[in-house]
Amino acid sequence: MTKLENNWRQKSLENLEKVYWGHPQYDSHLVIRSHEIRKLPLSELNNDDIAMMIRQQFSLDYLVPLAIEKLEVDPLAFGECGTEGAIMEAILKIDADFWMINEGYWTIVKRILDNYAECWSFKNQNKFEIANPNATK
Repeated sequence: MTKLENNWRQKSLENLEKVYWGHPQYDSHLVIRSHEIRKLPLSELNNDDIAMMIRQQFSLDYLVPLAIEKLEVDPLAFGECGTEGAIMEAILKIDADFWMINEGYWTIVKRILDNYAECWSFKNQNKFEIANPNATK
């Protein structure tokens, strides 16, 4: 897991990763918004921003801990567009390679899922559980 600075939530993804994408090269909402999000302090991102970037597998080292903070408060965190569970659905689509090197985050997400298993389930939950980093030890 990436060691996070004390003030990481007040920094942008560009600042944290030291990678600057420049101007969007394609005229689509996804591309333009992704570029905008990278310039915002993480504390200003809304649930839709976080879910969208995670679905694209962008900046997971910083967005997954932010997403987990939101999920611990509300596992069905609504987005601005009214999509229930948008962040959790995005988290469950993360590639297994990420979970293998971030076992602690996987364990936290699994605990959240288990705590609310009687209330709901997600369509990608099986894919997430198969990515269990503990299963290969």
